[in-house]
Amino acid sequence: TLYHIKSKKSKKHQTYVRVSAEKCLIALQNGAIMSRQEEGIGRWKQSAVFYMIGCASSAANATCAISIQRRFATTAESASAAIKLIDEFKKNHGLSDFVYASDEMYLAAGQELPTFEECGDFEQIENGVGLFRRFEHDFMNALEDLPTAPRMREFDSVSGVSIAPHMSRLFKKLLPYNIKINVHPVVNDFFGNTVTVTGLVTAGDIIKQCKDCLNGEALLIPHTMLRENDVVFLDGMCTDELAAALQKPIWRVSADDGYDFIDDIINLIERLSLIHI
Repeated sequence: TLYHIKSKKSKKHQTYVRVSAEKCLIALQNGAIMSRQEEGIGRWKQSAVFYMIGCASSAANATCAISIQRRFATTAESASAAIKLIDEFKKNHGLSDFVYASDEMYLAAGQELPTFEECGDFEQIENGVGLFRRFEHDFMNALEDLPTAPRMREFDSVSGVSIAPHMSRLFKKLLPYNIKINVHPVVNDFFGNTVTVTGLVTAGDIIKQCKDCLNGEALLIPHTMLRENDVVFLDGMCTDELAAALQKPIWRVSADDGYDFIDDIINLIERLSLIHI
């Protein structure tokens, strides 16, 4: 697999080189950063993206991450090989926090996600490194202040296929608080069913796959499915159109902050309580 590398030592002069994954890891020590993956016509080719914070002169004072972009087919074997490559690189260079694999890589490989402690300081959280573990950690802490609902409140939620089992297990922690959330994994027909991340799920696929199986009072939509600061999905449909098609209220919830997610649920219950007074 080939990658694009861009030098960050000069803002005016940037050189792009096509190299192998092994050379990418070595280049990271010299202040290199991966560009977005090359884009084919209508379909992105198989690649991975390396990110770097700042331009460090050595591995000792830099933090980097490798993040899979899920618009391509990735096998469990290739993901496992990438994780092995990263682990070997860190071991050979005496590193503990220089290079990370994203959550998606572990999910694709069928491996257990790293623990909260193993995710370092979450410098690459926006690129999917440790995203679930931090959400889980904050979610569990937020439960300490979550009031128990007077009666059972049931909601539906949609997610990408890969993270759905983890979200379903986590949401079961809400049952003692009289809150039930049914997680519906959505197969991505819009971009291709090898795309399994939540952020690339579209409204059209939600309608086709979930229209007849929603039993809750409202449908929870992770904010990452929507364009930034907007109510529009990647297929151009807006949340009002989705609500009309499903005949179900839509409620946007945080997908990367467990505290905010619990607050979103509390606000939803309060809103629904006012409507039914």
